[in-house]
Amino acid sequence: MGMKVFGFGEFRSKLEKINRELPHELDVFLKELAMDLLARTKEKTPVGVYPPSSGRVGGTLRRGWQISDLKRVGSNVQIEIFNPVEYGIHVEYGHRTRGGGGFVEGKYMLTVSLKELERAMPARVHDLWRRLGL
Repeated sequence: MGMKVFGFGEFRSKLEKINRELPHELDVFLKELAMDLLARTKEKTPVGVYPPSSGRVGGTLRRGWQISDLKRVGSNVQIEIFNPVEYGIHVEYGHRTRGGGGFVEGKYMLTVSLKELERAMPARVHDLWRRLGL
């Protein structure tokens, strides 16, 4: 007594396609997510406004946002979003004013952007699977 299995060849072809294409597609996907996060964060980053006579120009913090190269660490893949501007952390989370007279609330530009991206993640992953034909 035997059994016939249909569709195994198609299933095998899909698995081979995943094995070939998934690493590259995941790299592209992560880079897209990082660029989206960068754009969302920059948009939310406040820009200082100074009188023309001061000679100062705002936007240092906004221009400071950067993305690292994609790195493989063991079986993990990493991309970092960072801002080396020294006062950036104080704008993100808030700070006490000089003399201890008050507190300036944080803007949470990166925190809020990460939460937005997390909410969008299921649809983005679904699109990735669809792109791969799965």
